[in-house]
Amino acid sequence: MITAIATDMDGTFLDEQSTYDKKYFSALQQKMNAKGIRFIVASGNQYFKLKSYFEDIKDIIFISENGGIITINDEVEIVASFNSKEVGQVLSLLADLKIPVVVCGAKSAYTLESVSKEFETFAHKYYEKLELLSSFEQLPEDTVVKFATIIPEAELATVTATLNSHFKKGIKAVTSGNIYLDIVLEGSNKGAALEKVLRELELSPQNLASFGDANNDLEMLEMSGYSYAVANANDQAKARAKWIIGSNKEKAVLSQIEKIIQ
Repeated sequence: MITAIATDMDGTFLDEQSTYDKKYFSALQQKMNAKGIRFIVASGNQYFKLKSYFEDIKDIIFISENGGIITINDEVEIVASFNSKEVGQVLSLLADLKIPVVVCGAKSAYTLESVSKEFETFAHKYYEKLELLSSFEQLPEDTVVKFATIIPEAELATVTATLNSHFKKGIKAVTSGNIYLDIVLEGSNKGAALEKVLRELELSPQNLASFGDANNDLEMLEMSGYSYAVANANDQAKARAKWIIGSNKEKAVLSQIEKIIQ
């Protein structure tokens, strides 16, 4: 019996316009609540951005920043964070490689005023709270849980490998979509955060249904008793999932949730 449902957002729950059928979901959530099924959003996005998709909806658990932060009933729990030395090392390497970055903190996200318009548009799209800084030497006091950037798709695999060859043990670069790359702490992922949430709720991963489409969903798909990759998912996600459903364009996640709760 499924007691919890977890879903990625971009490319999975959200369509190509970064939206979803709110009326459909509202009806499904009422049924989930009636059956005692917990709904969990597990995304690489910032909590404030995720919350904006569900402004009038309660009882949602948010796992944001690829597992770095858990938020239940507005109570924030930091799962993993970079120390100041690690922050400096990552920023120094990215500067040497001329890779722009969003520093993802618990209070806000930060990028430089000097980034390109394209990169600033990306940052504003995914980070509801964003500060533009003249220099990362002026980085406000915050808990850094992730670094995010975008890389041309043709270069993504090479850049990811290059970064991982430079990082010390405990830090890794992981792709979260066609052009998206995140730098996280090893062991900080959606699967690990979900296991923590389920323990706190006294629920079993074997009774969890999860939905994903990219490499940052692999641990989540692998640890779930019921795992689904959307048709537009990459090959790695499809290989980890037990079932392949329709694409994010077709409301596939909502349709599958409806089948689950019938």
